[in-house]
Amino acid sequence: MAANSAATVNEGIVSMAKKYPNKNAELRRVALFAFECARNTIREGANGATIGADEHFAPRQEKYVDAFESLLDNLANRPVPDAFGLPDTQYPIDLSELLNMITTDVGGSSIPLNEDLELVTTGWFQLAVQLASSDSAGWRGGMNDHDAKRSKNAAAVIRDRIQEIADGPDPDFTATSDPGATR
Repeated sequence: MAANSAATVNEGIVSMAKKYPNKNAELRRVALFAFECARNTIREGANGATIGADEHFAPRQEKYVDAFESLLDNLANRPVPDAFGLPDTQYPIDLSELLNMITTDVGGSSIPLNEDLELVTTGWFQLAVQLASSDSAGWRGGMNDHDAKRSKNAAAVIRDRIQEIADGPDPDFTATSDPGATR
């Protein structure tokens, strides 16, 4: 089985794994929270299963979404600071860590073994990138309505995926999952 590397994962995801320029310290906090949720999702024990997740996955992920939405609402409802004439500040958002899923070889292509969890991980990662590359990243604080709406929609999509996984079949754990899978 092929090992997971930059060459075997989605090139679009690889191109998003980088440092983003940012002037908004508050936005960086929210973007890095979403990135940490992606990192936590990739470490789920069920990543070694072929489908689904264990019974603790959905409640834990729901807490992540709730906490993210709270951070996002606080940022979106905060007024934009009046910092006219002050020198620019830089708070880069480092999303350069490539999040490698456990993969298996299918027809010469390395694909995630558990595509359910890959979708949630990718959702969190793309949400972090969306925030890091938003118009609001050029502000000194606060968030514009368009960026807030897009981020809330992305969080709702993640919540739906979590519910679909929770409602799906029980996971196929390592006793019967692909024994040759690699991380």
